[in-house]
Amino acid sequence: MKYFKLITSTIIAIVILVSVPLAVYARIWVPTLPENNYTSHIVLVDNKEGVSVEEAVVPGIIGASGTAENLEVYFSDTIQSPMAYTALAVQLEKATPDTVITIHLIGFGGNADTVLYLENLISRSKATVIMDVDGSVYSAHAMIAMLGKQINIGKYGHFMFHYPAAMNYKREYVDPATICPLLTGVDRGIPNSVNCANEMKFSAKEFEDIFQAKIAPYLTAEEIKRYHQGYQVHVSGPEMARRLEAGHA
Repeated sequence: MKYFKLITSTIIAIVILVSVPLAVYARIWVPTLPENNYTSHIVLVDNKEGVSVEEAVVPGIIGASGTAENLEVYFSDTIQSPMAYTALAVQLEKATPDTVITIHLIGFGGNADTVLYLENLISRSKATVIMDVDGSVYSAHAMIAMLGKQINIGKYGHFMFHYPAAMNYKREYVDPATICPLLTGVDRGIPNSVNCANEMKFSAKEFEDIFQAKIAPYLTAEEIKRYHQGYQVHVSGPEMARRLEAGHA
């Protein structure tokens, strides 16, 4: 019994000696989860002082560098939901006519609602918003690239335009074999299949408005026709630069 108590006491002492340092180590090194399920990716600064903007909180979605009056913003290869761009929205909203925001783009599309969100923000911002096309821009990236007040295109830039998904649904919802008619259930007394069709109609009109205002002037009649038929429309960087300079396709 004497030896048993001694062994037990020794084991307890060892556990305490090991667990306390480990607990301290975990408290120092294990990162805590953010309180919110999203993060503003540009650290806001006081532009009266021209303080440098810090690196992105979450790398790969939006990064930022420069000063508050001259921002360089980098989009990831997938366009996230509008909430991911809250801090950029604040910079656009509070910008002065002296503010220059350069958005660097290369990627293959993503959340279409963000295109509408950025169009609203950029169109009413006092900032000079420059789009730098640093490589291939497809789908939502290509639409966003056309929203700038100035567009710079790298030698190997490449644009691909096509119907957003909502506009594809516009053509399909009348077909009983496709998406909207297959929805079941009722919301506020209205079948979800009807709500779906109405939403697709509305979304399609919004995107068509942006297409006609920002993109169609720089596409040929044949390219516009193919776009509305659902084909991908590809335009090389040098050719798009030529069209932009000329003001038409």
